Amino acid sequence: MTLLDTGSYAHLLADWLVNGKPELGWRGDPRLELEIGVITAAKSGYRDGKFYRKGDVVAQQFQVWRHNESGKYEQLFARRVSDWLDIIPTLIESDPRTPGFRPVMDRVEEANAKVEAEKSREFQEAWGEMTEHLWSIASETFHGKQTHYQVGGSRDAGK
Repeated sequence: MTLLDTGSYAHLLADWLVNGKPELGWRGDPRLELEIGVITAAKSGYRDGKFYRKGDVVAQQFQVWRHNESGKYEQLFARRVSDWLDIIPTLIESDPRTPGFRPVMDRVEEANAKVEAEKSREFQEAWGEMTEHLWSIASETFHGKQTHYQVGGSRDAGK
């Protein structure tokens, strides 16, 4: 995605943030603002197979900001430019005015359950490998190391 594409998506997305996207259930919020954030290289080196010098532009991101009643701007979240279509659904889940609203604790618990399931799966795999190794050590200790050699026979006749 080029910078030109980023700009055209940004104009479209900024309009959706403020004026709404009724097809998705988003009514819009005039307090929201879209900004394009630029990520620069902190030091010279390779990233994603390409060499960057310190200060070079590495990536861009869309940032959603809200102007609060206190007069301060607060960044709600940021997404990669390639994930620009996920911004409105994220806002819908966070806005209690929309039918797609999901309470924060429900979203946190769901994310936590995914992490716990992945860690449990990793543990079970590691535990299985450790148990198999333990049984092979126990078998070798009690029964000695067993090595099997082929004895000459019908398989050798064809050679």
